[in-house]
Amino acid sequence: APMEDRLQEHLDRRRREGTLRTLLPLQKPHHSTDDEPSPSSSSPSSTIDFASNDYLGLARCRDQHELVESAYSQLFPPDENRSAPSSLSSTSVIQQPPMLGASGSRLLSGDSHLARSLEAKLARVHNRPTALLFNSGYDANLSILSSLPYTEDDAIVMDELIHNSLVMGVRMGRLNRKRVFLFRHNDVKDLKRVLEEVASASSSPSSSTLVVVESVYSMDGDIAPLKEIMDLAQSMGAGVMVDEAHGLGIYGHTNAHDL
Repeated sequence: APMEDRLQEHLDRRRREGTLRTLLPLQKPHHSTDDEPSPSSSSPSSTIDFASNDYLGLARCRDQHELVESAYSQLFPPDENRSAPSSLSSTSVIQQPPMLGASGSRLLSGDSHLARSLEAKLARVHNRPTALLFNSGYDANLSILSSLPYTEDDAIVMDELIHNSLVMGVRMGRLNRKRVFLFRHNDVKDLKRVLEEVASASSSPSSSTLVVVESVYSMDGDIAPLKEIMDLAQSMGAGVMVDEAHGLGIYGHTNAHDL
């Protein structure tokens, strides 16, 4: 699809220019039994932190860590019939040195094994190759829709009742307002009408159209006919972005029982 091709082109150019930012390898947790050496051999006592916002050193304070562990054990006492989740057990949380809080951007000093393991779990839940954490669903919608590599012939077709975070993401982006269209709520026939109008008005074969919907609408609680929407979009060469904030853990194979 044209937009995916443009995304790949942007990534390739950044890689060639040396401006592609990626998450760095993490130090292994101290409980790891893997014999592979850690990417960083510097001990905490031999380094000075100029990158994080852990100004008071609380993220690495052992006394503070003991207080947190004590409070956690009181809130969630051990159950002999149930083992604690590996992502929350003390052997998983404690790193060398122990960290409390992100202490900064993940691209600088705030990445963690907990974040990586949660992303891997979310990717498996959604049957996707990878996942990326945001501070909130609102931030995710703003970030994605405001940063896509739009051209003047691209278009966004939105359900008329999508969440405000999606609307604001589009407004923050580079797409001309005249190339943003609405279709009647959950009305696949009206979506087809709008997509046909967009296609007939497009002057470039490389233009992209993105349909934006929610799986479960937060205000009304009704469910989008996703299969019909996906089938229609595929037949007309459009992409689909689904806000899954209110369906996860409730419907489909991501319901709480299957999770």
